[in-house]
Amino acid sequence: MSFKEQVAADKHVFFNPTEFAEPHTWGDRQIWMVVDDDIRDVKPLQYAEGVSLYTKIVYVDLLELGYIPDQDSTVIFDGELHTIRKVSGIESDADGQLSGIITILLEANAG
Repeated sequence: MSFKEQVAADKHVFFNPTEFAEPHTWGDRQIWMVVDDDIRDVKPLQYAEGVSLYTKIVYVDLLELGYIPDQDSTVIFDGELHTIRKVSGIESDADGQLSGIITILLEANAG
């Protein structure tokens, strides 16, 4: 079994609610995903006093999400507007079907 095949086989562990995954709202859908919001990358915005920009990394099964989000588009994530800054980890299987766990970098204002 190749590494990619092993990762695909273990995907259910990563997205298991008793392990790492939690339900989050993406647009109008609830999806199981893993979110890293403990990124020490909070930056005060120079042009808006009292407002900071923060980032989150979202790991989601592409088959569960159902589409590849566009970079620099926006999404309502857990009730707050976020900008999608980067999407990575997209793979295709032997049949050319897109699959895998994708990584999405989100940004939002906090204040």
